[in-house]
Amino acid sequence: MIVIRRERSRAVGLRPAEVDELFRAYMPGRSPAYSSRNGGRWRPAIEVYETSDGLIVTAEIAGLRREDIDVALEGEILTIRGKRPDPSPCEEARVYHEARIPYGEFGADIYIPFPVDAEASEASYEAGMLRVTLPRARGRTIVPTRVDTPAQS
Repeated sequence: MIVIRRERSRAVGLRPAEVDELFRAYMPGRSPAYSSRNGGRWRPAIEVYETSDGLIVTAEIAGLRREDIDVALEGEILTIRGKRPDPSPCEEARVYHEARIPYGEFGADIYIPFPVDAEASEASYEAGMLRVTLPRARGRTIVPTRVDTPAQS
């Protein structure tokens, strides 16, 4: 018996990412990683992790200049927005064999789970990776003031 495979077998490591994309696509109120149905807006791959000093957000957004990326911290939401231009725009129709690189507008909103020091926050973009460092807000010491009570007569 001869078995002919019509597609290559996939690496097991790719499946969780595909499942994540599916969940993101069908969650109400959420935008999928990429969808032509919502105007082409896509969400970059993002890592968010906590350290003893604060929160680190890393986004993979290759092919941009620093000035093409907008990073804003409003309250407890970190917003990353921008637009990756298509490097080879052409008027004629294309026949893709594989299309995994999204172009056009992108965005992500990341919830910040604890108070951060917005003034000390930093963002850097190097080799296609955006890294946002959000240091924890330091607690303030409140010293109670002494209140003198009037003497009883």
